[in-house]
Amino acid sequence: MQFKEFLRQLEPPLSYYISYAMKKRGYALEDVEEDKAMELLVKAVGPHVAEVLYSMYLECLRGRRRAEALAIS
Repeated sequence: MQFKEFLRQLEPPLSYYISYAMKKRGYALEDVEEDKAMELLVKAVGPHVAEVLYSMYLECLRGRRRAEALAIS
């Protein structure tokens, strides 16, 4: 899963906040390349919120890998 895809799949309160913050600064997640998504997210929502979102993304990846490993076993 890509980081942008993760951001799109967040629950409505968070996804609305991210969308609002990015639009307020003239950004759109759809128009951003994957490698620039985190940089623009930091500018839009601030470094602390972006860090929490990235930590959530990493946990999601770990959970998927565990699920895949269990399915293979």
